[in-house]
Amino acid sequence: MFEHAFTLPGTPTSAINYYRALFRTLGLSMLPLVGGEGPPLDVDVSTQVLWGLDDEALSPNLTEGLDEWVSDLRVVRFPDASHWLHLDEPDAVTDNLREFFDAHD
Repeated sequence: MFEHAFTLPGTPTSAINYYRALFRTLGLSMLPLVGGEGPPLDVDVSTQVLWGLDDEALSPNLTEGLDEWVSDLRVVRFPDASHWLHLDEPDAVTDNLREFFDAHD
């Protein structure tokens, strides 16, 4: 599905422009997320991160140490899922989201 989409004219540029704009908009506030120096982040809401360990775009190492900034954190890793976790493990993603939101409503 995504392979075909990326063959369409302008698609790769549009996908990359999203990230270009994100870093330009947020500037230095993004640095802690990419391993640089920047202002500290403090997240005081219950947070769940769902991560596919076969993600070729983002390293699973990015899920480590988040509890330094997030006071109530749950990280769920899926060993056989990719960057497109919701497509690789749709039932597990739905179950995790429901469980998380039921516990925090």
